[in-house]
Amino acid sequence: MGNPYLRIGLHVKYAACRVAYMVPWRVDWPRYLAFGLGVTLSGFGIAVLIAWSVHFVPLIQVAPGQPPLTRQAAICYVLNGAALAFLAMGRRLAASLSAGLVFLLMVVVALEYFTNRSLGVDELLGRGYITEGTAPPGRISPIAAFSYFLISLALLAMSFRRLTRYASAIAGVMASVLIAVGSVLFVVYRVVHMPVYGLGHFRHISVQASAVV
Repeated sequence: MGNPYLRIGLHVKYAACRVAYMVPWRVDWPRYLAFGLGVTLSGFGIAVLIAWSVHFVPLIQVAPGQPPLTRQAAICYVLNGAALAFLAMGRRLAASLSAGLVFLLMVVVALEYFTNRSLGVDELLGRGYITEGTAPPGRISPIAAFSYFLISLALLAMSFRRLTRYASAIAGVMASVLIAVGSVLFVVYRVVHMPVYGLGHFRHISVQASAVV
């Protein structure tokens, strides 16, 4: 009959070998992380849009006198998050379309600031009933527009196969800038409890937006 413990050990070793053969050794965790971050970012943007619809102010404005998180910013979160999730799934066309919409929206916002006039996109998703000073209702701050522009540009670079060789470098440089900007914004908010980067009479960036950046 032989040693029963030896036979049990052989069976366990055989089962372990079969499992190791069936399950890949290297789990693609960066792809899962990117997908999770993209879904989380889109979910946050959707929550902000819902908050505007149901007038749930705490999610829009953390305290009286603080800049609100606009619908424009929320739709940027939804689209950029979707682009990141699509990239993680290998759907480059869908990712480029989502990031491209943010890119175009930020170009229009930049034109609004440079020409000092409204081009009809500030309250496209609804009335901006929470404002900051004399800032145009519904329009994001210049620093937020710059940040979302960089995010969309990095996502677009990663979406096109012709830029595959340079995508990591482009995204890395832009990510470094965004991390620096977001860190400074959030730390200043936490330390001195005041909005920064208002650029004169333009609106400031909200604390929620700085944390997301």
